[in-house]
Amino acid sequence: MKKNKKQKKGKKKSKSIEVSNVENPLDKLFSSDLFKIILIFSVVLIIGVLFFQKNVNTNGDNTAYYRLGLSIIDGEYSSSTDQLKIPHTKYPPGWPFIIALSNLFFPNNILAVKIVVLILTSISAVLFYYIAKIFFNNTISVLLTIFAFISAEVIYYSSIMMSEIPALFFSILGIFFLLKADFEKPFFKNYHLMIAIFAFIYSFHIRPAQVAIIGGFFLFLLIESIKTKNWKNFIYSGIFSLLLIIPWQFRNFLLGAKSSFVNQFLLVNYYRPEQGYITISTFFERVWNNFYFYFFSEIPRGFITNFHVWELKAKGNPLILYVVPIIILVFICLGIYKVLRNKNLYFIGIIVIFSIVLALVWVPKAAGANIRFLIPVLPLLVLGLLLGIQFLLEKTGKIKKEKYWNLILLIPLVLLFIFNVDGLSRMKYVTYKNYPPAWQNYYYCGMWIKNNAQKVVDGDDILISCTKSGLINVWTGLYTCRYLGSLNPDDVLKDLEKKGVDFVILDQLGFSRVYRNLYPAIKKYPQYFKLLYKTSKPETYVFLLSDKIDLN
Repeated sequence: MKKNKKQKKGKKKSKSIEVSNVENPLDKLFSSDLFKIILIFSVVLIIGVLFFQKNVNTNGDNTAYYRLGLSIIDGEYSSSTDQLKIPHTKYPPGWPFIIALSNLFFPNNILAVKIVVLILTSISAVLFYYIAKIFFNNTISVLLTIFAFISAEVIYYSSIMMSEIPALFFSILGIFFLLKADFEKPFFKNYHLMIAIFAFIYSFHIRPAQVAIIGGFFLFLLIESIKTKNWKNFIYSGIFSLLLIIPWQFRNFLLGAKSSFVNQFLLVNYYRPEQGYITISTFFERVWNNFYFYFFSEIPRGFITNFHVWELKAKGNPLILYVVPIIILVFICLGIYKVLRNKNLYFIGIIVIFSIVLALVWVPKAAGANIRFLIPVLPLLVLGLLLGIQFLLEKTGKIKKEKYWNLILLIPLVLLFIFNVDGLSRMKYVTYKNYPPAWQNYYYCGMWIKNNAQKVVDGDDILISCTKSGLINVWTGLYTCRYLGSLNPDDVLKDLEKKGVDFVILDQLGFSRVYRNLYPAIKKYPQYFKLLYKTSKPETYVFLLSDKIDLN
């Protein structure tokens, strides 16, 4: 971020984070900016290609995003897998819009969408390098950037159609342009600030959890406005942000939709709404459980990819279960503290803090919380870790300032890289042919219906009821729906009949609703379910639903 004019004229220098001028042999190799950009982009791209997932990921959200992208092309916004085409209000249109653009150039090509995600990962790495080099010399910043973006967690999300990487890209893009913003300029001539705001708001339209970054950004603007007594940037930024946010919110309001973001926060478990809403006691219980979950499991996994394997092997060893996570946590906190002390860069620390706080209070572990909620700020956490180590070196006084720091900082980077290689080696090349057995059989059932439906059922509007309806829909191109989440078998069967279901898939994917909702209906009324196809173990079944159901 550019300093204001008073800072340029002032004699007293700010206590900014100094970039080391000490050279080492590797710095000569990294002296060319073009070389560094090509190196970072290429390494991240190559690693991403080596571990590229060609298949459709089994996570249901990625199929919903893909269908939303296709619906935009059709002039709608619906992720419905059936004929109803109900307007969608849960996921904002940021990521589906990019998917729609990809499909305009490469129609119905899921692989092209995945390649877009991988390219966004590589571009994000290049942008992040320009942030890292504010704090470190050429060698450290390049290696830090490469490690942050070839982390197995980042690479995993770099080839699936989820929203984590696009959100990461726009978050880093916003920070990149905010660093270039000159707050002495009038708002409407401050194009870097306007682009930064657009990037932050677009990241929110990709993932509502990115509201943390928007909150951090506006807290920074508020502090700056109080300090300078100039409120124009704060006011105009707020108006500009509202203009970008309101259309989506207003559309949902007209459709009578409640905020899914708020709803997820208020429910004890979003996937088990029958458990009710949080209370003060359950809220604090959630925060404590999430704190332990993130800081003693998920965040360490962001640095040491196979940390979960270590946990399993530890068998109660406190060195693995507590000491390693505490060391990581302490260094990250020291790094954030160091950034917060810098009057030109402290907004980065605020953004990280807001993102972590949101992760702690929002979704509980039982509702699917994991490291993916921190993917958009994971590179900043890596940056914080290294800054924390540097801060400790500064304060020890045992090592002459800056002389050997860069060499010492190489040690944790090398160690993290070694741990990450082990984590990457555990990632398998996932294709249609080697899903886990239960998922592979689920795929076989979908393909059997696709190839044989017309031989069994007359008509084009074939409807399949199954657990992961979005996945079957993308695989087969046929209409799908979920079965009723009721414990009453009669209600489940009546709902299948009412919807006009033709085929029912009974899977063994491990979801409790299969055994709570669907299986009891099949067991009670076997005469209405004709078995057409069965896979090998774990057995997955395709049933033809009778069109002569009478429960009267």
